[in-house]
Amino acid sequence: VQLQPLAETIITGELNCNGYPVDGTIIIDNGPDIAADVIEVVNGSFGFSHYEGEHKLTVIAEGYVHRVMDLTFPAGVFDLNISLDPAIDVFVEDFEDDLSAWNAVGDWALVENSTTGLLSVTDSPDVFYENGTTAVLTIQQPLNLNGVADDAVLELWHKYHTEHDYDFCRLEYSTNGTSWTTLKSWDGYSEGWVHDIIPVAELANTFSYLRFVLEVDD
Repeated sequence: VQLQPLAETIITGELNCNGYPVDGTIIIDNGPDIAADVIEVVNGSFGFSHYEGEHKLTVIAEGYVHRVMDLTFPAGVFDLNISLDPAIDVFVEDFEDDLSAWNAVGDWALVENSTTGLLSVTDSPDVFYENGTTAVLTIQQPLNLNGVADDAVLELWHKYHTEHDYDFCRLEYSTNGTSWTTLKSWDGYSEGWVHDIIPVAELANTFSYLRFVLEVDD
């Protein structure tokens, strides 16, 4: 197998909000087999080298709406300016109290295993899940997303370990509580906690339900 090297690109730019510099982090997704590149932004300025081609960037800054961007880096020098908006939390769930706001189908339970705080919720408190089952955790009341801009994102920490390509974890939404659309799905092994940021422009100006699903084959 003979490989052709990609041309290098130099990316420089600024991260700002209304013209004011913002500190944050830029994460470049390099696919499932290569570790992501993490660039720290200090005083709003950044500069790094990468390679030409299509890339997915996630921009994280505390107190601001996170952004997920699909960009094409050209060979040579690329100037990248990123503007963020102040964040407003519409809904927060840390699972530190109980599951009274959720309807559970399956063995959902709170456990002392979390990235922040003490507790998280799991579909498999006994470590192993059963074959041929479906576990669903659905929020009881819809989220009022009227007036939310289309740059809205859903942010979560999660981890998973399922049979690759056969058993799936899904995050879904519904605007009527009966028909459901997948926002994102995962399978296989996450190698620990994963920080996911999912754009949800389609939920702007809706009342929407959220649910977590584990679907297992026979």
